[in-house]
Amino acid sequence: MREISRRSIDLLVLWNISFSCYLLWEWHSCQVVKVSEHASWSGCFYVQILQTALAAVRAPENLVEVITRFSETGEALVSSVDKIIFVGSPGVGRMIMRKAADTFIPVTLELGGKDPFIVCEDVDVAHELKDFILLNLSQLPEDMLRSKREQGKQLKTKE
Repeated sequence: MREISRRSIDLLVLWNISFSCYLLWEWHSCQVVKVSEHASWSGCFYVQILQTALAAVRAPENLVEVITRFSETGEALVSSVDKIIFVGSPGVGRMIMRKAADTFIPVTLELGGKDPFIVCEDVDVAHELKDFILLNLSQLPEDMLRSKREQGKQLKTKE
């Protein structure tokens, strides 16, 4: 028999927990998710779905917990865990990094979320437009891999 240590990982996210966080369970980690106060309902709803799925496979019921409150709650969370994953603004990311540095907690940050979609003049615009639409409309709402704006001159398709 082998003893498996449990780690506590805080996820401080803007919208919901990304599906990629399932990997954390493979590392025998529990997750405390602090969703934005502007996304409390959807965050809680999503966690209920996850907890139902976990119960179906007889996983520990408290493997994922969600917390909704304001910034002071997030501040309290970042001082007593083994790792922090934060998705959000550079300003808040900087504050989290400073707080985590006091206790040497490792931090993963995904900041800004302004992903460019660059189209050069020598490409088939119709083909690239199709890919652009597919990428931007087929991703999950919490996915940060999405172009947020277009900039520059308007390109016309070749007819």
